[in-house]
Amino acid sequence: MLQRRFSKFALLVQDAAEKGILLLLATIMALIVANSKYFGCYQDILNQTFSLSYGKHVFELSLHAWVNDFLMAIFFFLVGMEIKREMIEGNLASKEQRILPVICAMFGVLIPVLIYISFNYNDPVKIKGWAVPAATDIAFALGMLSLFGRNVPVSLKVFLTALAIIDDLMAVVIIALFYSNNLDFSYLLYIGFICCLIVFLGRAGLVSVPLYLVLGIGMWYCFYKSGIHATIGGVVLGFLIPLYRNGNKGDSPLKDLEQGLHKLVAYVILPLFAFTNSGLNLSGLSFASIKDSIPLGIILGLFFGKQIGVFLSGLLLIKLKICRMPDRAGYLQFYGVAVLCGIGFTMSLFVGILAFEHHPKDLSLVRMGVLTGSLLCSIYSAIILQISNLRK
Repeated sequence: MLQRRFSKFALLVQDAAEKGILLLLATIMALIVANSKYFGCYQDILNQTFSLSYGKHVFELSLHAWVNDFLMAIFFFLVGMEIKREMIEGNLASKEQRILPVICAMFGVLIPVLIYISFNYNDPVKIKGWAVPAATDIAFALGMLSLFGRNVPVSLKVFLTALAIIDDLMAVVIIALFYSNNLDFSYLLYIGFICCLIVFLGRAGLVSVPLYLVLGIGMWYCFYKSGIHATIGGVVLGFLIPLYRNGNKGDSPLKDLEQGLHKLVAYVILPLFAFTNSGLNLSGLSFASIKDSIPLGIILGLFFGKQIGVFLSGLLLIKLKICRMPDRAGYLQFYGVAVLCGIGFTMSLFVGILAFEHHPKDLSLVRMGVLTGSLLCSIYSAIILQISNLRK
């Protein structure tokens, strides 16, 4: 009886994680705590430092930094592996498969960025957040689709997955190019050496999880010290993991690692990131704050920019017969998926933290914009998908 109840609970947790409900609960908890008498305690816990020491060497980070810099590197490691697998044998393996999600993703990034810039081009601090509305939260978007799009064909889910993966790749490039500073070239040499070593080991068939763990931590540390954001190390490592050992398709180190990390990321890392970064204290804000150019640019970028960029570019490609509509999908369903892409949530928060880490007031406005824009996209996409369900 106890085992059966535990099994049911495990399935419930798994279902909640897959549908993004854990992320939503973590965000709600953070907002409740941030606007209660425990807000000071919440901040103290996040600022509590934890250190690792080896001899005379001490490496110290706050809990908040451990989550954002270290745990999120594991998330990006998973993203890197997903991108590699999709490009080799998945939904992005052929030119025909890539065109629609690639073009839609490009315009889905470009239009929100232009909208944000149009509101903030004359402020040298606020303009730093130009990439915030460019991101899509793949976990939340797919969760919303599974919740409300019961009649959405598999082809459209594949399209959203491919688009979100390309979106993540562009976000990674943006972070690497625009949110890294004071490069230390000696650590870049160490990174190059570790990369070459991982490639050599993979080609020699010397694939070992403990070995990759050691090399991965070493690479993360070198990225952290190099001035390039440490999460990029996760993506690079993901690209370097061999898809198959010695060409044997029955032995895939990448797929094994991907499967092993999926639950850790879905159940722990992303909800923890949401809890530690969504704590928006409303005491210093008012309804008028939403008119500030930062949240306004983010909200309009996520809500209008994403759907315009994704849907119109996709519609144009389909009408010009450059691409086909995903199999058995209708235009209303395609539009609903385009709206889903405006759920920036964790990825947008992550970019916002990088952009405004030294400007706490502006960071609060970013949180307001991301949460509001993502909420509007969630509600509107749910309505569109429900209408499409009723038409079936």
